[in-house]
Amino acid sequence: MDDSQQVNLEVRVLEAKRNAGRDLGVSIKSTNRSGTTRTGTRVAAVDEDDVVLGPGSLITGLLSNTNPFAALITRVIDSNIKVDLIIEALEAKGVVRTLAEPNLTTLSGEPASFNAGGEVPIRVVGNDGQITITYKQFGVNLLFTPVVLDDGKIHMKLAPEVSDLTGFTTAGDPIFTNRKLETVVELRDGQSFAVGGLLSSKTTKLQNQVPWLGQVPVIGALFRNSSNQKEETELVVIVTPHIVRPVSLASSWRPRSTRHGRPMTRSSSSLVSSR
Repeated sequence: MDDSQQVNLEVRVLEAKRNAGRDLGVSIKSTNRSGTTRTGTRVAAVDEDDVVLGPGSLITGLLSNTNPFAALITRVIDSNIKVDLIIEALEAKGVVRTLAEPNLTTLSGEPASFNAGGEVPIRVVGNDGQITITYKQFGVNLLFTPVVLDDGKIHMKLAPEVSDLTGFTTAGDPIFTNRKLETVVELRDGQSFAVGGLLSSKTTKLQNQVPWLGQVPVIGALFRNSSNQKEETELVVIVTPHIVRPVSLASSWRPRSTRHGRPMTRSSSSLVSSR
């Protein structure tokens, strides 16, 4: 293939609760083409706002199980269900959030990167005891290197990474949680795929108490209770590559008519002959 070919990559980085599909499935209902609800052979599945998501029998099967979110999205991509509408419905329920949605373009064989987040200073102690300051990025990082093959497929190395600043040590140094992966795939022009399996678990301590009484020493324990809430989330990256063929200068140039030394652009339908 021509070395000047470019590849455009549509990316969507999502973070979802582990069983997000089940949260959406409870609101799915089946309708026929006239819009009335029915049972039996399902023609279409719609959400609670009556937005058609896809074939009823297929989408009900996808959302009725407890598959991880990445498995759900992978099966949705392989079907004819509208994946964007599925994601929007889950976002409306608060079980999915979009971390980044970049659109990157690079030459075939050249790497491209994306970062959405920030930087924090980190102290580094050298062998001589000298302290230097470096900066570490956190947030959403994406690195990809596409190569357009002779058969028109796209060979792509993809390395997404998501890091969060979770706190500081007693010495004041930052603490990070990091999720990253690397993968290599071959895709057709316009073919989507999903990468998942990056899990994160967070435990939150919840405490409920009766106002005022829960703060009374000793007996206050009788009027309050605490519990731990565990939440598992999964990181999913959806990518769709497109081959971009640059337009040459010669093919994009068109002659222009001039009148009295000034350029004039006209469509053929607007020309009127005068005699």
